[in-house]
Amino acid sequence: MSSVASSCTSGAPQTTEPLRGHVRALDGLRAVAVGLVMLVHVSNRRFPGGDVGVDIFFVLSGFLITSILMRELRERGSIHLGAFYLRRALRLMPALVFMVIGDLLMTRFMGAGSAHPVWDAVAALTYTMDVLRASSNYHSWTTLGHTWSLAVEEQFYLLWPWLLLGLTRLGARWRLPALGGAIVAIALWRTHLLLTAPDFARVYFGFDARADQLLIGCALSLWLVQHGAARESVGALARAWPLAVGLIAVFVLRGAPSDPFALSCTMLGIGLCAAVVILSLSQRPGSRFGRVLSLPPLVLLGKWSYGIYLWHFTLLVHLRMDPHLQLKVLASIPLSIAMAALSYHVVERPFLRLKDRFEPAYRPQSGRVRVAN
Repeated sequence: MSSVASSCTSGAPQTTEPLRGHVRALDGLRAVAVGLVMLVHVSNRRFPGGDVGVDIFFVLSGFLITSILMRELRERGSIHLGAFYLRRALRLMPALVFMVIGDLLMTRFMGAGSAHPVWDAVAALTYTMDVLRASSNYHSWTTLGHTWSLAVEEQFYLLWPWLLLGLTRLGARWRLPALGGAIVAIALWRTHLLLTAPDFARVYFGFDARADQLLIGCALSLWLVQHGAARESVGALARAWPLAVGLIAVFVLRGAPSDPFALSCTMLGIGLCAAVVILSLSQRPGSRFGRVLSLPPLVLLGKWSYGIYLWHFTLLVHLRMDPHLQLKVLASIPLSIAMAALSYHVVERPFLRLKDRFEPAYRPQSGRVRVAN
């Protein structure tokens, strides 16, 4: 299996781990994020900004994947791209296939759902739902429409390892400015689209208009790797979590502004607030904030959060077809959790054990590293 290595020169700055093992508080953050998404889908009027949960997932994904890749690159000397993509597939595809099969069965036997269920299933399984939703008047309540965010993340996973290897070849002082410039450029492009695109869907679902949130998480990881977690600036930002949480809460309750420039800046700001929260939880897991998000129920829901996200929207759309709407909508929440638990223990865990076999064996190296084949 091929791998790609980066040169490590003696002038490189001393690095540190952005993550020290498994952080339970980040599982709790996943639970909060998926809960916010469920709230906005169940009651858009009361929680108009609940889709901020997706933004949190984007930033967290960028942070975690970059932390994993940088650890492999530093300690092993290379990134095995084939193994990386295989691990992502083993982590994500089984639960998605299980949910899509369930959706097709519900559509077949309940007589309601997507107008074109097979084509929707193809878009979900090929991670192209974001393209479909951004380029047409796709109905938002189609049962697999929520897989657009999975498509955005999967396209990011496809591109980011190569871009990261390119960044590591830059001088240390240019890496973060280059990444910061890319984040600003995407935010400006999003503003342009908001001013010119005929439909907001083009912006909301488009990978090119949402990638800055993923890159913010990447930048946070690289910043910790390059400058170290003990710096005073890291501690100061970590202690700013109440402000970040407060701003996110205001957005959840009030929703997005209508002005295009303000909306684009708000989306960027939400990503930065999520980064502050992730920084605090990853570097200060023993703080009061970290202990709250490390409570066992939140950690458990966080482990199931992928399945909860997959099932909640599909179940909700199917149940909305019922005349007893309110009761069924409320029932979608425990049903989603139950299906996620089933998915995690029956479908996902066997593949997660298989995935662990492809985790890199770390052998610390120093000096210049050659390309391995």
